[in-house]
Amino acid sequence: MNSTADSQISSSALRAMNDADVGDVASLHLDAFPNFFLSRLGPRALRELYSGMLADPTGIAIVAQKDQRIVGFTAGTTDSRSFYRRLFLQRWRRFARAIALRPGLIFRVAWRIGAAMSSRKRDRETVLLSLAVSPSEQRHGIGRSLVVEFVSAARARGAQHVSLTTDAVDNERVQRFYESLGFRRRAQHMTPERRRIDEYVIDL
Repeated sequence: MNSTADSQISSSALRAMNDADVGDVASLHLDAFPNFFLSRLGPRALRELYSGMLADPTGIAIVAQKDQRIVGFTAGTTDSRSFYRRLFLQRWRRFARAIALRPGLIFRVAWRIGAAMSSRKRDRETVLLSLAVSPSEQRHGIGRSLVVEFVSAARARGAQHVSLTTDAVDNERVQRFYESLGFRRRAQHMTPERRRIDEYVIDL
């Protein structure tokens, strides 16, 4: 999954994501990550992904709202292996229909789900899967507030660590952003698209 960031809005503008937000969240994801893998799956697949997070007992999903608009969101899971297992078992037909016109992506979807299900996370580790802020609202502290709220929610559920992944190349601003919040680089890996990814973690 992907994470992007900006450089404090009032916490009163943050709230739990609900079903009515999913369409706006999918659109914001597409705007924030126009050239990323998940965006290539299209809006239907993204709606299934975020609906799945909302429905799953391990899901944490938060939005930032300004003037009745969703201007940012973050989402993740307290147990990525079980989350992806349930997402695949319960929604694979919907995902298949959503990406039917993109058959070349099916292998990559399968690889990513398999990698997530087989990943060796530490006990009580929550994964921040997505963080996005509307391009027009960046550099106002929305991303920082969303991450702080996500980490607080993870801690309230008993997490001892929060991890995330982000691009390793030409991504210094985002890397500095997470490091300023206390995250440290833990590992690096390569995706099937030959994209180098850094994994960051913060201990709670």
